Amino acid sequence: MSIVTRFSKLGRRHVIIRLAKILVLATAAYGAVGFGLVPLVARRLASSQLSKRLGRTVQIDHLRMNPFALSVTIEGFRVLEADGQSPFVEWRQLYVNAELSSAFRLAPVLRQIRLDGLRLHVARLHATPGAYADLDAYNVSDLFRRLAPVDGAALPKTSPHEADAVAPTRAAEPAARFSFNNIELVDAALTFEDRPTGKRHGLTELNLAIPFVSNLPVHVENLVQPGLRVRVDGAPFAIKGQTKPFKETQESNVDLRIDDLDLTQYLAYVPLPLPAVVASAFLDLDLHAAFARTKTPTFVVKGRVALERIAVRDQRGAPLLDLSQLEVVVGKADVGALDVVVDQVNITGLGLEVERGVDGRLNLETLKPPAAPPRAPSRTPTAALARITVARGALADAKIHFRDRTVTPAFEVDLAPTLTVHNLSTIPGERGRLEAQLASSVGVSLASSTSIQLEPLALEGRVTLEALRLAAFAPYVTPLAALTVRRGAVRAGATYQLMNQGGAPALGLEGAFFTLSDVALQADGAKANFFELETLAIEQVKLDPKARSLSVGKLASKSLRLDAERAADGTSSLLALIKAPPQGAGSTAGAGPPAPATEPAPPAEPAWSLALGEALVSDWNVRLVDKTTRPAARLVLDLREASARGFSTEANRKGRFEVQLALNKRGRLQVSGDAAIQPLALDARLTLSDLALVPFFPYAAQAVNLKLTEGALGVKGRVQLQVPETGPKLRFTGDVNIAEVATVDPSGTRELLSFFGLDLRRIDASFDESAQPPLRLTMAEGVLSGLSANVELSPEGTLNVTALTPAEAKPDAPTTPAPAAPTKPSPEASAAPMPLSVARFALTNAKIRYTDSSVRPAYATELTNLNATLENLSTSPEARTRLTLFGVIDKSGTLEVRGVATPLAKAPSLDLQVEVKEVELPPASPFSGKYVGYTIAKGKLGLKLAYTLADKQLEAQNNLIVDQLSFGEKVESPDATNLPVRFAVALLKDRHGVIDLSVPISGSLDDPNFKIGAAIFKVLGNLIVKAAVSPFSLIASAFEGDDESSFVVFDPGADVLTAKAIQKLSMLSKALQDRPGVSLELEGHADAAKDRSALRQRLVELKLKQAKFEDLEKQGEAPKTADEVVLAGPEHTELVRRVYVKEPFTKPKTFWGGVKEAPVDVMEKAIADHIRIDDGELERLATRRALAVKQTMTKQAPELAPRLFLVSPRLNPENRKLSHAAEFKFKRD
Repeated sequence: MSIVTRFSKLGRRHVIIRLAKILVLATAAYGAVGFGLVPLVARRLASSQLSKRLGRTVQIDHLRMNPFALSVTIEGFRVLEADGQSPFVEWRQLYVNAELSSAFRLAPVLRQIRLDGLRLHVARLHATPGAYADLDAYNVSDLFRRLAPVDGAALPKTSPHEADAVAPTRAAEPAARFSFNNIELVDAALTFEDRPTGKRHGLTELNLAIPFVSNLPVHVENLVQPGLRVRVDGAPFAIKGQTKPFKETQESNVDLRIDDLDLTQYLAYVPLPLPAVVASAFLDLDLHAAFARTKTPTFVVKGRVALERIAVRDQRGAPLLDLSQLEVVVGKADVGALDVVVDQVNITGLGLEVERGVDGRLNLETLKPPAAPPRAPSRTPTAALARITVARGALADAKIHFRDRTVTPAFEVDLAPTLTVHNLSTIPGERGRLEAQLASSVGVSLASSTSIQLEPLALEGRVTLEALRLAAFAPYVTPLAALTVRRGAVRAGATYQLMNQGGAPALGLEGAFFTLSDVALQADGAKANFFELETLAIEQVKLDPKARSLSVGKLASKSLRLDAERAADGTSSLLALIKAPPQGAGSTAGAGPPAPATEPAPPAEPAWSLALGEALVSDWNVRLVDKTTRPAARLVLDLREASARGFSTEANRKGRFEVQLALNKRGRLQVSGDAAIQPLALDARLTLSDLALVPFFPYAAQAVNLKLTEGALGVKGRVQLQVPETGPKLRFTGDVNIAEVATVDPSGTRELLSFFGLDLRRIDASFDESAQPPLRLTMAEGVLSGLSANVELSPEGTLNVTALTPAEAKPDAPTTPAPAAPTKPSPEASAAPMPLSVARFALTNAKIRYTDSSVRPAYATELTNLNATLENLSTSPEARTRLTLFGVIDKSGTLEVRGVATPLAKAPSLDLQVEVKEVELPPASPFSGKYVGYTIAKGKLGLKLAYTLADKQLEAQNNLIVDQLSFGEKVESPDATNLPVRFAVALLKDRHGVIDLSVPISGSLDDPNFKIGAAIFKVLGNLIVKAAVSPFSLIASAFEGDDESSFVVFDPGADVLTAKAIQKLSMLSKALQDRPGVSLELEGHADAAKDRSALRQRLVELKLKQAKFEDLEKQGEAPKTADEVVLAGPEHTELVRRVYVKEPFTKPKTFWGGVKEAPVDVMEKAIADHIRIDDGELERLATRRALAVKQTMTKQAPELAPRLFLVSPRLNPENRKLSHAAEFKFKRD
């Protein structure tokens, strides 16, 4: 070996030795620094720097380093509270071991990180308005302030757009590489102290193990399997997982388990106030979650979640909700795909307390969160519907207690629902099954089996309700009605379909039924039930919302009893049961928002179609009492049976019905026929028999003062009704019968009116609103048989017939009526009268009795065997009604009426003859005694009346015949007339004892003052008065004489009758011949002035005739008497001179002593002036005049001589017409 070689070897060894020494020294120095210096300096530096930075005392008991193992151990690390008294955070030991590979990997590679005995104490020191969100309230608030970035050094604020721009740049920066292995957190504990509430929470026995966390490429595919075990306030909590956090897909699996976690410990930290107190709630979790960030990221969860032993109380501590367990077993929940499969949902031991307060609010309403403010409509597309499937769900052992305090007494019920769900899913088209039952403490039960589809919503199933007892729900009736529900039960059920139709839910029913049975209702304070019902069943109900139809297959009811009453004030007992709503009910507080603008009405939808297959009602009894009448009206309706088939609201669809009804037990009503609803139409045949009218008469008793004691109504016919658009049309054809009617006066002691029967046959009555006139009536025949009527005049002069109508109430004070405004005839008034046609109406075997108690003794008369016929009674102008009537008066006289008339025409006409024969007058003695002063001993009455009416002009001929009228005994009566009635009767009688009077009457019906009856009686009264007061006027009118037939006039100074006077006496003689019961007194009259002057002239003339008679006598040519001498004109002057000279009175003389000549008239006046006529001469003149009358009448009718009497003469009568006459006076008894 060469020296060089050896030297080389020695140099290399030396180098190695030196290097080894250097290495040993470096290692020793490294060890000394690593083991000794660095831990010492690092412990002090770390304590001081951390204390300065944190503002807290930081203590480190030991800090050890192993530079060779690349490990650091820190023991006894503490950060004290701000007060420096107790630790805020501490641990027993922190061990970190690095690997040398960190150098060549250029990334920190830690073999182990172990933290043992970590303790962290966080405390909320005091309550603040910010509550738990206020970081200044915690014991770490000073640390937050110290560790916060210094002003100006904080991260720059960027706008959202700037942040978006920066983000890609940051993302482009390579992430720092690391590899942390064997990470352990051992026996850690975190404590939270809430001093304001006095609560303390802790995470204890916290152990966390993470095998490694690395983003080195070589480790990216390795699974990280963290594990966590902890007790949360004593409840075990564990997490196990596997993850590749730094792989691009970040595949992860986590198992999370919590057992019996008491959730009530954390409710105080809920940021919103809780509306109720959760007294108990425990959580169990056993979940497995898997996550992978693939092209379509997935997050899948499965496992079990359970809430147990839940107890919720209200603010007063009253129970609200108790729940033994709510368990949800998730088979698979793909959160990203919104696809959830729940294997099972179990709700066990639910206890719910539901209470409705007096204000109507439910206690559960307090659990609702406050209403969120309205949000603006979102423009984002609607999120996809989650696919959620519940394979099975169950509600078991549930109890719900419901109490309603809005009623008195409060309503309480215990409900026990059970529920089972199978395959409930939100997947469109998927159907599930829902089975539900409900039992209750009041006996009612509910069962439902439903096929359910959530998307789109569709339900189909069967629901039944059993044994719903109405009495249990009586508290709800009490506020509404004053009645008690004694008993009653309801059953109901249906197969139903609930579907979405036109964007709204639509309910369909099929096979539905409703049954109400054994119902009894009793009014408050009553002793008996006013309503009872055995059964009411509605079956086979079908509701089809798509076809908009509702059909009832069958309706049946049996045995109903109803008692109703109408009080005297008109209120119904049924309506009186309804209570008035509480004051203020239904009102709103304050005015509501303004009404929105009226939107156009949506198009009208087709009308619903209603149909009834069959209805059967039997044994219904309704008793009605109406106290508004006096006496009270009582009506009993017994619906024996009623049926209806095939009714529908479809157009022109007819149904068949039949009704059998008993009215007040006696009456029977049967109605059957067809009817339609749209349009309304009816075609029915009815038979009503033996309906007692007495129960209905109280309604008429208010209008008439009488009592109906008997009567029955019968109807048989056909009723037709149509209601077209032009208006309703109603028609009745058939017969009506009213039988055995009897009435009495209000006292019930005297019969008023009765009849055996009123038969109205083949009636055709119609009403057509579109026609003019709307009413029409035709009748083939009407018969009123066995009529008996009693008409009475009371002692006060009141007819019982007029008293049948109650007197109207008199006004409190007279009022002056306002002048009536001129009225125009309404169209209705001017319209044509109702067409009426009665072919024949007959009155058979009628009897009318009249009694007048205003006289004593009472007068009574009777019209019997009264039969009448009215034919062709019609409003037609061409129709002429024929009337015939016959009756017997007081069993002796007769009444007969015949005529033709048009009484209902616009312009009535009449041709009527009435004849009364052989009516005995003695029964009328009470009248004659009272008003005449004499009884009637004998006499008969007859009447012949003839009336004609045309063009509203009435012509009446009234012929009164009284045969052999003789008055009897004198009767003292203050009402008797002072007229010489016997004389008047005698004057009116003819020679055969008959009084025959004719009273013609005429007038216009348009004259409001013309009344035919009053006119007749006025004429008859004037006739009697005239007979008594002016008998000669009556005779003169009978013989067409003048009003001066009571005397004859003589020429002044004469006693010889003129030709006219003789003619008048002839008329008077004939009148006396026909009135054998009348005597005549003759009274002569003389006028002192006229007759004295005339007598003087007569005596002057007689003196002149005597002078001439003497001349004629000398010549042998004289007549028998001087009065027969005729004076000629030429000899008159000579005769006057001769008589003047012979008269013994003193005359003017001539110078020679002779009679001085004078004019003829002077001489005649002087002769007359010296003739003396005394009163005796005048009385003799008057007597001669009366005697002249008697002699003339005796000559005309010798049989009158015994009835002619002269009476003393009278001078200067007051009536100047009688001054020189003979007056006739009838001799009066």
